[in-house]
Amino acid sequence: MDVVQAFVLLLKLFYCGHPTPPGSCNDSVCLSSYGRLWDYRYTSGWGSIWMVEPTEIRTERLLLRPFRLKDVDDVYAYAKEAEFSRFLPLPSPYQYKHAETYVAASFLTAWNVQPRFAISFDGKVIGGINIRIDHASQTAELGYGIASAHWGKGFTVEAAAAVINWSFLNFDIAKVSARADILNRQSWRVMEKLGMKREGILRSQEPPNPVTPDERVDMVHYGILREEWERQTGR
Repeated sequence: MDVVQAFVLLLKLFYCGHPTPPGSCNDSVCLSSYGRLWDYRYTSGWGSIWMVEPTEIRTERLLLRPFRLKDVDDVYAYAKEAEFSRFLPLPSPYQYKHAETYVAASFLTAWNVQPRFAISFDGKVIGGINIRIDHASQTAELGYGIASAHWGKGFTVEAAAAVINWSFLNFDIAKVSARADILNRQSWRVMEKLGMKREGILRSQEPPNPVTPDERVDMVHYGILREEWERQTGR
């Protein structure tokens, strides 16, 4: 039921831009666009929705699980914070419909290409973490974000370590990488605590953001090899 609801919601967002309130758009018009969205999904490389079964990962303090429609309120609550979006390419101002789009899109993301986990603590979603799998190069790229109210508690490292470990166990990949704005030292520390090594800086790699609105952004890149991870974790 969640997948069906999310698909209809995404159709409305994709073609109409106003999924709420109910009846604010012509459902028949939205649903008639199904074929176009289906073609878009495949020609854009989204792949099959169900090729890899969405899963849950439990850590000492967290539950990493697929997003649910009811998570929209939690996502909106943390994603609208200025501190959360400081180094992230999020819409500004961040509106409720953006949280709806994000959660709905997670249902249509192929788990064999980009698993997306909600980070849940004490029954509340406090962030998200994903890993993009490039099967051709046998590499993966990690991305994460957590509510500023939970910074400094080690949650990001705990979630990221679990996802990296799960990815090496479930995919034929040789390396996991991550990157961050060169000014985002907090993210550097996360990557370093994961055992990643700094591999270089790509200059003017990203468009301007709220921190540097008048200039392009340099990105620092980190990575860890499978054998390094296995040695580090004793596997």
